[in-house]
Amino acid sequence: MNNYFKKFKNIVDNNLLKIGVFNSFSLFIKFIAGLISSKALAYFIGPAGLAVCGVFREFFFMTVNVSSLGLQKGIINYSAKFKNEKKNRQALVDTLIIIGTVISLVMAIILFSFSKAINGALFPNYDFVFVIKILALGIPLSVFTGFYISFINGLGYTSSIVKINASVSIFNAICIIIFTYYFGVAGALLGIVFFFITQSIAILVFKPRATLFQLLRIPKFSIEVFKKLSGYALMTIISLCLFPFISILIRTEIIDYLGEDAAGYWEAMKRISDNYLFFASSLVVLSVLPELSSGKKSLKSAVLSFYGSIIPVFILGLFILFFLRKYIVLAFYSEEFMTTTILFKWHEIGDLFRVLGLVIAANFFATRDIKGYIITDMFLAAVLYVSSMFFIERIGLEGGAFAYFLTYFLYFLLLLGYFRKKLFTKRVTTFLKI
Repeated sequence: MNNYFKKFKNIVDNNLLKIGVFNSFSLFIKFIAGLISSKALAYFIGPAGLAVCGVFREFFFMTVNVSSLGLQKGIINYSAKFKNEKKNRQALVDTLIIIGTVISLVMAIILFSFSKAINGALFPNYDFVFVIKILALGIPLSVFTGFYISFINGLGYTSSIVKINASVSIFNAICIIIFTYYFGVAGALLGIVFFFITQSIAILVFKPRATLFQLLRIPKFSIEVFKKLSGYALMTIISLCLFPFISILIRTEIIDYLGEDAAGYWEAMKRISDNYLFFASSLVVLSVLPELSSGKKSLKSAVLSFYGSIIPVFILGLFILFFLRKYIVLAFYSEEFMTTTILFKWHEIGDLFRVLGLVIAANFFATRDIKGYIITDMFLAAVLYVSSMFFIERIGLEGGAFAYFLTYFLYFLLLLGYFRKKLFTKRVTTFLKI
């Protein structure tokens, strides 16, 4: 009896589950906000307009990632390590201020100057030059809000991040709905751009009370900190740019081969998927990565903890989602989007393997394994692109979902092989037998 009580107490005391329960609040808010905004987009602009939004969303995040040099996970790692080292923590902040200022201004100038060329490449049938220029003006703000979120993440301010994410979901949904109502597709794109403005407001409201560093001072650039961060820049900047680019190519292939409406169904599935993936991915960033970075847990224990506590809930959610897929599509969109239901099976299975791999891949950032990360990510990108082109042309839209599953299944197997020495020990084998 005591043994059962101890096991129950261990489950309740599990920090990952505590964060998961608290993070569920943010997930619920994000889900409701996504539901309302998706419904509005479906009503106001239809599948074709949603496809255009999908292309712009990928370009938006690709631009923001380039502007921040993909340093977010590196910031989480070192802010966790420097949590109790005031001098190093301040050096990290100073260096980030200088890096962020220089890179974001350069990126903003490039975007603004080449807005017409970018519009022609992304939207040959539309004129959204003014939207791209507004995005350029907001780049510096997006970089510093991203840096700040990553910094307090590493320091363990989970509750603040959850509150920020929840409020951003609400305010951004409101912006998208209002702008889309008045300006159509262009308004929807403006709503996407306003994401970092709503994030800035949320940070001002829900930022941690503790004074973690001094801002009213001339920042000092640290070569040592820059060298540490540069490895993460190399690790992430390639993939954070490559995958949105590949996603744009896949949408272009769908538009060319199956039409704009088909691309809209693809974007609809992706938006639904993003809502539940947010739950698992945010848990990895909020809990698993800081614990691995600070050395509180080994990769083996972190993976087993996540698989044992979160994955069963995630799988149950996927089953429920699959059986209710018709109602989900109607709730999020309209009867016009019912074709989206054919994508659920393979896309959901792909998402399961994506999350399984996401936990393991967190170790790349925790240990700063640049070579391993680049090799595995290049494999992931190559398989995703080639398989998507192959199956879309031969099977159609459902072939894209099958390619998505196949890609993340093979990626998961690759990660198991790469980290086999850390994952498959006698202790793990014993656990699995039990």
